Amino acid sequence: MTAAAIASACGREAGAGEIGVKVVGVFEPPGPGYFWAPVDVAVDGDRVWVLDAGAGQIFDYDPLGRYRGAVGRKGRGPGELQDPLALGVAGDSLWVLDIGNGRIEFFARSGAHLRTETLPDGLPTPVDLVRWKGAFVGALPFGDRPLARLGPGGRPFLFGAELAGRARELAPRDGRIPAIYRLAVVGDELWAAHLYLPLVAVFGPGGRLRRLLEYEAPDPEPVETEVETRQGGERRLERAPRRPAGGLGVLALGDTRLLFTHRRDDEGRQVLIAWRGNDPEARSAWGPPDLLLVSAAGAGRRSFAVGARGDLEEPAVLILEADGPGRDAR
Repeated sequence: MTAAAIASACGREAGAGEIGVKVVGVFEPPGPGYFWAPVDVAVDGDRVWVLDAGAGQIFDYDPLGRYRGAVGRKGRGPGELQDPLALGVAGDSLWVLDIGNGRIEFFARSGAHLRTETLPDGLPTPVDLVRWKGAFVGALPFGDRPLARLGPGGRPFLFGAELAGRARELAPRDGRIPAIYRLAVVGDELWAAHLYLPLVAVFGPGGRLRRLLEYEAPDPEPVETEVETRQGGERRLERAPRRPAGGLGVLALGDTRLLFTHRRDDEGRQVLIAWRGNDPEARSAWGPPDLLLVSAAGAGRRSFAVGARGDLEEPAVLILEADGPGRDAR
């Protein structure tokens, strides 16, 4: 299906009182010979950067979704990427969380490699990373304080104990839930959404908890555990819940925050959870039909989102506009 056809098919207008987004364009893949497995997106001025985990590269686009070029390459050497997960802009440079090599890589806008920062020893490898208040903050998959502020040259500052405590209370009594969080910077706040539980924490400067947000969702499933026997030994295998009840990413539209979830409604639209301003009350919202959005970056009244479409979950990078009461985004 062409980009125009996809945008037309997903361009349903919001009903009265509804909050949502509509697709107005789709990015063209980078071309023959490239992988296409986008996992994150960043925006700065007239440039949109797409991080591709399969290719181990950053793809450069204009705001209309036209491909411009590539930054970096897959590998283990300086400036090379192996299993990158997160992307952002810091001043005049791009940064990438490269978990396969255990480091953060920095690139100039021209594509030149600038420097490498090794992730701190003694900490689990972050599963997500954002730049907040002049420092990196990572989401750690283990521990009672799941968030880490990675200060330059110093010991990491761990926080988020209230979030971890509430997650333990929400988890099924008969099983474990992976402690994985998706991070987003919204204004001066840090948002941490649990991937498997209907729980979001909002932090202010200094890592102080401002509020815990919860929303209606199906009961979470515990981790599935199997014991595999090989050559007289046993190995414990754990599989994450097949139907997660948590969130995938956060999109800010004016004073409205939209949380992407794993769920779809009866019409096949992604279920979104909306909060307006500082109101802790969660509202139901909707996503474009036949799409599952997982991360997004805003630029004025438009946003750019990584997602998947169709029964085969084909990856896509989409151009979104606010639809409904959230359309005053700026």
